[in-house]
Amino acid sequence: MIILIGSQKGGSDKSTTAVNISAWLVTMAPSNPIVNETQEAKEYLSDYPEITLLKTIIRDRKVYRDEMSAGLGVTEMTKYKAKNEFQMLVNKVLK
Repeated sequence: MIILIGSQKGGSDKSTTAVNISAWLVTMAPSNPIVNETQEAKEYLSDYPEITLLKTIIRDRKVYRDEMSAGLGVTEMTKYKAKNEFQMLVNKVLK
């Protein structure tokens, strides 16, 4: 999955609202290093120079489902890989 990160601008009417896209983010990327889907997506998107792809990748991790069912947020997770991915994303977006 690829998510757009940007800012909203436009008129008060929702039909005239536009989004100024700053970057794209790959999410739900396989955490298994044998699966090449993430690299394939990056190679595909490299054909479009107008797309700025963030280096941060959010992987599909079981811990997200486990912690969510326990009522915990990303910053409360005990699995550091998942927590670090989101911290890197927040740092990049707020930079």
